[in-house]
Amino acid sequence: MSANTDKRVISILVNDDFINYVLSPTDSLIETWDNYFRMNPEQIPIAYEARQILLGKLNNKSLPYNESIELKTRIFEKCGLSF
Repeated sequence: MSANTDKRVISILVNDDFINYVLSPTDSLIETWDNYFRMNPEQIPIAYEARQILLGKLNNKSLPYNESIELKTRIFEKCGLSF
């Protein structure tokens, strides 16, 4: 994964709507993101990678430590949890 791709993955990982789309999808979010991907098909592989990271399925990739903690904090807050 290139540095440019890393930045694009990170930018989508910190998008609250994307986090909710992956972790707590609503009909509205699904429609929004489906439309976005139809208009921006080049973003699909980036979103897939970000989704895998959010779901903990991409073990060989990692965010920098401080960004990882920030992302975890935001996800847990959205889910009403603490870590």
